[in-house]
Amino acid sequence: MRSNKIVCGLVLSCGVVFSIAAFAGRARAEEMPVAGKNSKLELSGVGWITYRYQMEDADTLNSARDLNSFDVDRVYLTGSYTIDERYKWQTTLEATNRAGVLSLFLKKAYLQAEKPFQIENSTLWLGQFDHQFVGPMEKVWGFRSVAKLPLDEYFGLGTTLVGIGLGGKTSSGLLDWAVTAGNEKPYNKPSTTKYKTGLARVTLTPAGSEQGKQFHLMAAAQVNSDASPAADNLNTVFMLFPYWKSERLTAGLEFDLLSDKHVHHDGEGRSAEEAETETHTSQNLGGFVTYQASDRIRLLGRVEQYDPDTDSDDDAFVRAIVGVARSYGKNLRGIVDLDLRSHESSDLDSEVVISARAEATL
Repeated sequence: MRSNKIVCGLVLSCGVVFSIAAFAGRARAEEMPVAGKNSKLELSGVGWITYRYQMEDADTLNSARDLNSFDVDRVYLTGSYTIDERYKWQTTLEATNRAGVLSLFLKKAYLQAEKPFQIENSTLWLGQFDHQFVGPMEKVWGFRSVAKLPLDEYFGLGTTLVGIGLGGKTSSGLLDWAVTAGNEKPYNKPSTTKYKTGLARVTLTPAGSEQGKQFHLMAAAQVNSDASPAADNLNTVFMLFPYWKSERLTAGLEFDLLSDKHVHHDGEGRSAEEAETETHTSQNLGGFVTYQASDRIRLLGRVEQYDPDTDSDDDAFVRAIVGVARSYGKNLRGIVDLDLRSHESSDLDSEVVISARAEATL
């Protein structure tokens, strides 16, 4: 009974935070901290309310996907506590209420240490923290409420993981880097083996003119094994992400490649050493652009082609998104977008979904 009250209290708190944010009269895509003078505790939050109408459905036999609904997609509540000038603790709760199904869970909980091992311009993360290349890419895209990144939605990397990470940058800002070792499963699934996920990222920003510094090149790789033995269950993801980011214009290209090697069991009772292995390759190629047309209006567009198995025919699709966002101050904005998916398979029709959403931040 007590646990139910605690859960209800947390949900109510998230709702109160969202309500305050919705009427605060300020808006932006990123969370904005709220703290008193000299306070060690900072609170931030964001909530997305969406209306979706599905104009066409690829699977005409599945009436459950005939969307015409209002949804609370996400409500985040983040608390950050500064222990001292080097150490900080952060906790993020996430709540969703899609089609009446309430979900409340821990999104992030980690300790952050500046200048670990006396390494200048570096940061250590320990716990459940941001994925160190999906997270930075999300910030560049800036419209997670509209659509997840392909690495998250199609490849299943997620935006957080559980483990330990180290990152930093050179004093000139030319090189930004991060390395992470974490559980072989995502944060919301139990870790069942000793094997771990390893990832590395570098972001290069050319030195020189101020205009030249607006160009960045991010490259990263992640290797993980989700079952034993590791040599027969190896997943490798490569990512290349050049982008341009200025005050008014953001544009990026993305190439993602997943190589999934696993044991093929044919039901003949052969041992793991005798069983054959198969390698499936998935890839994504796409790009996006956002443009600040006026003080309050920002236009967005995105297109991507995702192929879940490059050795198979008729399973790829092209997705295109166009939309416009209007801010109402600094903590509230409205977004209207059109989402189109066109499938290679002649058995599937195009999917067209139009959405209108309110995004409020605290």
